[in-house]
Amino acid sequence: PFLTNSDNFERWSRLGAKDTKMRAAEIYKKKLEDYVAPEMDPRMRQELDEFVAMRKSQLD
Repeated sequence: PFLTNSDNFERWSRLGAKDTKMRAAEIYKKKLEDYVAPEMDPRMRQELDEFVAMRKSQLD
């Protein structure tokens, strides 16, 4: 529902005539800007960082 627009043609045109693709791009960009990462236990963060580093080294 948040991607669709039920405005009449005149209002839709006046507001920029944004299609679904444009509206989706705006919404995802806004969500990325507003994202706040949840807190993580420092020990778990360290283990995750070590795991990612190990996997990255295996890809080289």
